[in-house]
Amino acid sequence: MAKRRGGGGGGSSMGLIMTLVFFILTTITLGVTTYMGYSEQNKLVEEKKTAEKAMKDAKEDAAWARFKEHVVREYLGESYKDDKDEENARKLLAERKAAFDKNGNVPEQFGKTPPLDAKAFKETLDKLDSGLFVFDAKDDRQAEPWKVPDQRQPKTNYIEVIAKLEGKLKKANDKTVALEGELKDLNQKLTDQKAETVEATRIFNAGIKKARDDAEGNRKLDRSEIDKLTGLLATANDEKGKAETARGALQVQLKDLEDKFKTSETSLKKEAQVRVEAETKRDALDREKSELLKKIPEEKKTATDRGLPAEALKALDRWPQDKMKWQIVRLDQKGTQPYINLGAADGLEPQVTFSVHAMGRDGKLSPTPKGTVEVIQLIPNSPHLARVRVTSVADPKNDPIVAGDRLFNPVWGPGQPKRVAIAGLADVGGEGTDNSADLRRILARNNVVVDAYVDTRNDKEPEVLNGRGEKGAVTSRTNYLLIGDDLESVARHRKKGDKEYEAKVKAMMTDMREKAASNGITVMSVSTYLEMIGHRPPKVSSSR
Repeated sequence: MAKRRGGGGGGSSMGLIMTLVFFILTTITLGVTTYMGYSEQNKLVEEKKTAEKAMKDAKEDAAWARFKEHVVREYLGESYKDDKDEENARKLLAERKAAFDKNGNVPEQFGKTPPLDAKAFKETLDKLDSGLFVFDAKDDRQAEPWKVPDQRQPKTNYIEVIAKLEGKLKKANDKTVALEGELKDLNQKLTDQKAETVEATRIFNAGIKKARDDAEGNRKLDRSEIDKLTGLLATANDEKGKAETARGALQVQLKDLEDKFKTSETSLKKEAQVRVEAETKRDALDREKSELLKKIPEEKKTATDRGLPAEALKALDRWPQDKMKWQIVRLDQKGTQPYINLGAADGLEPQVTFSVHAMGRDGKLSPTPKGTVEVIQLIPNSPHLARVRVTSVADPKNDPIVAGDRLFNPVWGPGQPKRVAIAGLADVGGEGTDNSADLRRILARNNVVVDAYVDTRNDKEPEVLNGRGEKGAVTSRTNYLLIGDDLESVARHRKKGDKEYEAKVKAMMTDMREKAASNGITVMSVSTYLEMIGHRPPKVSSSR
């Protein structure tokens, strides 16, 4: 075995060791460096993946945000405008909206996982759908405006709804303004009507005062007239007594003349002449007595004279129970102005007349009236009370008018007017004058409608008019035909003696009679009708 060389062999080993150490260090360094390089590259790859996912999430969030924005803008009426491809953009939005309504998300746009606020947004869209209104020409209907998949946009939007509601509000405001104007006009009319009512009340009160004053004056005139007629009757009775005395004397004288006739024919002829003259004078006195008796007022007639006409007796026999309640409720102190249970609420008016009857044991009214009364005052604040004036009493001593006596007027009634026609003129006062206007006023006060009357105010031609001054006629609705006087019987008429005019009046009266007969209408005289309704005939002036 060869021996080691001293000194030189140690240097080679050190170099090898150093080389090996250097190699090891280099290898370690390179390995560390290489490891560190690959580690950094993996980090970058992971960061890239993270960034790409973040970008994808951001794109999905942006798409979700744009989707929500575009949908809400459609509902508001401010649609998103895509100038490049408007139709495709709207179609795509509608498809995404339909998919979202169905699934709650759109996977290719918003990711596989629905956005966190997808449920809340879906609830919001449902509220928008249920809150919108579709307006048509007939009415307003609530609807779901955007539920059809191929529909490009909602049927309406909130801007349109607001505009339509503002239009309706404007119409409502305009109508309110118009109604306020009408209300103002109505308030003005009400003010005017109140003023008219105050004026009418003043005029009515003045009329009542005048009527009272006139009534008082008429009462004084009536008393004076009665005194005059009483004196005239006394004078007539005195003249009648004188005539009877003269007649007795003439009869004695006639007997003497008859005795003398036996002795002297000549003397008999003379006495016969005296007798003729005496009888002529007696006849003249009898006629004067008859005329005076005609002038005796209604108050002096007997109970027999006051009997009701046949038509009135028929109405009295059929007098209904509700009208049986019409009665005198109390008397005044003098017993001349009692109170009755009819008033303004019953349609009663002053100057309406009634005949007064006692109630029989059989529950019917006595056919013979106790007297007549005339309404002179409607009692204020008492709708069913009025004061009347006693115009006649058949037997004031033995059978006076008392409380509880019933009232009768066959032609007056609340809301039940009778209808009459007047054939001829009406000399109501018996003075030879035409009082037709007074007769019509009496009828009107008793709620009687005049269908026809002969009017002679036109000197050229008489006319047949009705109560309203229009052309009148007797019809099947007419209840009574009242026969008045012909023109020849009215002594003081200005057309008396005009034969042609008189003939026309007679022809009109004849025509009215014929129509009454053909329609089965009751015919009576004017005076009989006035007696039937309880009207006291006017007094005849003593100067006639």
